[in-house]
Amino acid sequence: MTHHCRLHHWFSTTSAALGIGLLIALVSTGLAACGYNGSSTPSTRSQPAQATHLPAQVQKCGILQGLARLEVPVADNGAQQAENCFWQAFQHCRSATLVFITTSVASALIRTFTIHNNQGACSISDARQLRVVPNQPSAATTFTCTGLVQQQQGLHFLACGQDGDIVVPVS
Repeated sequence: MTHHCRLHHWFSTTSAALGIGLLIALVSTGLAACGYNGSSTPSTRSQPAQATHLPAQVQKCGILQGLARLEVPVADNGAQQAENCFWQAFQHCRSATLVFITTSVASALIRTFTIHNNQGACSISDARQLRVVPNQPSAATTFTCTGLVQQQQGLHFLACGQDGDIVVPVS
């Protein structure tokens, strides 16, 4: 009976350790899937490359996150501030970025909107990346948007390549 008790204890301990290890691995994978460090990967352009030089000072307005098919918006007090920052930068044609990440169960769509001032001509680019867990984000595909409108629902980026109009809602 003593041998049976030791064997039962060993199985119980091993099962608990494996369960905890599996839980840690799942949580780590989930955190890595939700994380975004702001690094960029090489991009491909949908249009011919233009000589666009970003100044040393690019204002980072923030990172907004949303869930695909979300019926009740998640409260995000910083979303309005980030959108206002980007809108004001656009109004004055100052270089700025705004990152919008839409997540679902196993993927994330990462859009990095950037305002460019090309000798007084203001433009907005949309660098689009797709991440399917557990892989790294795809190379960015960059499109030029034709404009930006601020509305009550959020920022509306106009005619951004193959995706057309893109709405970044106020959370």
